[in-house]
Amino acid sequence: MDSRRAYAVEYAVLRTLACLVVAAPLSLSSQGPTVTVAIRVADTANAPVAGADVGVVRGTSPAIAHGLTDAAGRAMLTIPRDGGAHQLIVRKIGFQRGYRFFSPPGGDTLVLWMTLPHSVVALEAVRVSAEMDLKRKSYHLDAEDIENSSRTIVDGSDIFKLRPDMMNSRGGASPCEVYRTPRTGWIESVWVNGQRVTLAPVDSAYARERETALGIAPRPPRPNLSLSRSRAPTPPPPAFTVFSHMDTVLSILHGIKPEHIAEVTYKDCFDQTVGKNNSDLAMFIALKPGIGFRTGYGTYVVEDTAAAAPAAPTIDIANLPGYRLRVLGVFDGESGDPMPAVEVADSATGLRAKTTVTGTVSLYFVPEGAAILRLHKDGYRDTTLTFTIAPADTIPITAIMLRQQPPRPPFDLDSGTTTQYISSAWGDGREAEGGGLLNRYTVKSRIEGSNPSPPVVKAVNRGPRESTGPFSFATKFPP
Repeated sequence: MDSRRAYAVEYAVLRTLACLVVAAPLSLSSQGPTVTVAIRVADTANAPVAGADVGVVRGTSPAIAHGLTDAAGRAMLTIPRDGGAHQLIVRKIGFQRGYRFFSPPGGDTLVLWMTLPHSVVALEAVRVSAEMDLKRKSYHLDAEDIENSSRTIVDGSDIFKLRPDMMNSRGGASPCEVYRTPRTGWIESVWVNGQRVTLAPVDSAYARERETALGIAPRPPRPNLSLSRSRAPTPPPPAFTVFSHMDTVLSILHGIKPEHIAEVTYKDCFDQTVGKNNSDLAMFIALKPGIGFRTGYGTYVVEDTAAAAPAAPTIDIANLPGYRLRVLGVFDGESGDPMPAVEVADSATGLRAKTTVTGTVSLYFVPEGAAILRLHKDGYRDTTLTFTIAPADTIPITAIMLRQQPPRPPFDLDSGTTTQYISSAWGDGREAEGGGLLNRYTVKSRIEGSNPSPPVVKAVNRGPRESTGPFSFATKFPP
């Protein structure tokens, strides 16, 4: 009896294993080359939206599947089974566009829900002048413009192909250029979802390639002019590579995928409507729902964050040698006080840390060898620091940060006599007591009548020395 029971159990186990062996290839073969996507579209009240145009695209290529929703707001699309993120786009007149990113599942069917909000109906007539319309065409771009473009668009830097005026202004770079300063008239900042991108790693090889493709010629070096007859000695070349604003902007846009962009707006040097530091000569990018951005990596689908966004590497501080724990101290250039919460980022790896209440931070996250750090804090100028992490270099590092000055008020010609201060290239426009290092120029103008006479300019030496002291130029309009 026991032998018969043992035989029955053995036979049942073998039969089960045989079924599994036969069923395994059948289940694998059942995953065909296509995936069926079931879509339901509804409004914010959960009412079905009939006649909505639904399409699935990958990247900026044409739609790989397309259809219309029925009376129940449903549609069935068939797409090829391949890896990577796909984008579902839903359009309907009277509704706002809907976007959703997804990846094909392991099964044969995927169910997606899409909610379309109604478009806002304007109650008052909007008056648009010809100048405003031309400015919008030059400084605005949305997802529909990117989708309908016939030009090849690979990354965010190709926006300049569609809107070349976003590189400087509608009048070129010259109107926005400030002589002998880092402001060359070209775009300087990128904002993503309301946050300015700071301390972004620069891909110099890519930036040079894109600048050549976009027709941005390298600028010739400026002459070293002097107010005195004696020529200043030629400064030595910098110890590290100095990147321009355009290099940083192109490196940031390189990581932004064009299919992730919902809207782009540009503010030239004459537009101060945002009212924040670094908000002019700046590009403002709004991403589509479900898209995130990470400095040094770019845009990614939030649902696939774990697979897309790389995790920061872990560093075992206990096993690091002592010279890897070199200390950096950051201090205010005016008061000398330590500066807490300063963001310190390594340009090579993108790893960053913040200073403590004592203004110090350990540089354990910086790899061994030559390194470039970029320091950032709101209200202060971004500072770049170069040094070496090596066994022979263990002395703490000190960095000084200077405050940013608020933008000066525009020069009003109708306000009578006006005094305006203009700093030199190496100054920041603050008062220099006793001569100081900053050149102070006082420009006084008075305009009377509609056709004023040409001004008379005279220079008065106010400095402690006859040849190098600061000058004050008084420009007077005769009656």
